[in-house]
Amino acid sequence: MKRDSVALIGCGRWGQNYIPSLGKYWNNVNIFDPDRDRINEIKSRFEDYSYPESLDDLSGQTGMDVILCVPPDHTRENLKRWVGNCERILVEKPCFPRFSGIPDSYSETGAGYIGHIRLQTRLISFLEQHCAPGVEVEKVDFSRIYPDRRFGTIGLIPDLFIHDIAVVFRLLDGNVASLKLKEYEETEHLLRISLFDD
Repeated sequence: MKRDSVALIGCGRWGQNYIPSLGKYWNNVNIFDPDRDRINEIKSRFEDYSYPESLDDLSGQTGMDVILCVPPDHTRENLKRWVGNCERILVEKPCFPRFSGIPDSYSETGAGYIGHIRLQTRLISFLEQHCAPGVEVEKVDFSRIYPDRRFGTIGLIPDLFIHDIAVVFRLLDGNVASLKLKEYEETEHLLRISLFDD
């Protein structure tokens, strides 16, 4: 059975991945992005959806779910706006309730979700199926190659490294000891972070 309505806020690279499926799960679909050229292009392909001019046009709707796909430096302000003012909220960018603006109690009720697209890849599904339960992991390495520094205005750690942390938490089912910083090195083309267990 379809839910009543949803608002997708943010239609960049990640947000656009949700658009084709929204009508399958919600009766009323609202798409918002401040880039009106982007909205006009999406509107030409998905005419049955609604395209409010501002976020204020969405305020006051009852029974609405929200999917936040905004840049990470706008996540917190959007969370403050929507937590408690919608039925359910999905935050595309991985974050942690205590530091994100999502109250722990809100997440525990099943109304708040954190699930980014990278966790839905075939590789992660494969690793989840083949990781032995209870295995002790001693070392995890991540590396990326980018032709330029594409990490927005907030730095590499909250923009990219947070994805690596989310993958580790998923694969280890949250069974991660407290870690301390051992090494931090950042240059124009390199970020190296080493953490260690007490």
